[in-house]
Amino acid sequence: MKKTLLLITFTFLISRIVFYSAGIRFDLVILLNGGWQLIDSQLLQHNLLESLFYLHSQPPLFNLYTGIILKLFPHDYPLALHLSFIILGLIQSLAMYILMIKLNMSTKLSFVLTILNIISPSNILYENWFFYSYPTMVFLCLAALSLSLFTLTKANRYALLFFSLLALIVLTRSMFHLVWFMLITVVLMLFFKAQRKQIILTAIVPFLLVFGWFGKNYLLFDSFSSSTWMGMNLSKITTAQLSDTDKEQLVTQGILSPLAKIPPFGPLEIYTTLVPTDNVKYQDIPVLRNLNPNQFGYFNL
Repeated sequence: MKKTLLLITFTFLISRIVFYSAGIRFDLVILLNGGWQLIDSQLLQHNLLESLFYLHSQPPLFNLYTGIILKLFPHDYPLALHLSFIILGLIQSLAMYILMIKLNMSTKLSFVLTILNIISPSNILYENWFFYSYPTMVFLCLAALSLSLFTLTKANRYALLFFSLLALIVLTRSMFHLVWFMLITVVLMLFFKAQRKQIILTAIVPFLLVFGWFGKNYLLFDSFSSSTWMGMNLSKITTAQLSDTDKEQLVTQGILSPLAKIPPFGPLEIYTTLVPTDNVKYQDIPVLRNLNPNQFGYFNL
């Protein structure tokens, strides 16, 4: 297997050189132009811990990772971020091959599928887009490999690694909820009855880390979640698709709330009238008061 892994590594690195020579570049638009998923870059670089603590609209790890890179490489962060995503891609490629071998797929087929994944246009796209989608995919692949190794060996280290990766996923992307973590744990306990105690003991610390983040948001912002913008996500798949005329008609008929006329994920100034200014918590916290038009930032809604 070692020779095959070396060949996969060589193929991966050569392909990245070829793609770079062909003009493919790392897209940092979400960091450079601002985005709802990221705290203002100045706060990430100079006020990271406080900003993360009061962050409620997103899980913390993507911003933590970005802030650390900005602190360590204040001038060379584009290269550092790009290299980190390339490393993630290599790790995912190797993990994918090993996982297929552990699932009793043939060596040749596993190798071919891994190479096809390495040069897949969608894989290249996400690897060169600075966003949490690619790290989440890599964590999922590593979690699948860890679970496979646990089922084969029943070793504590693989169970702990599996649940730790689940925690990383929940704390990176809000679509993966604490309930998702709990359901997976329950399913494993049902399938591996002899290892129930082992599963509980290895899951408890990662679970408490995730639960602690959710609990923090509940205590500070009355929202037991990792993201407080669920309402805007729901709006995007429901009322945001309606025309202004249809919205007005449905609001007049009492079917929709007048809030349906307010667009989701717009400039923060349009939401300020919804918040009583005499009842806004933590008014001295910069991350909750960031209204920089070039960095959408966050507002304590």
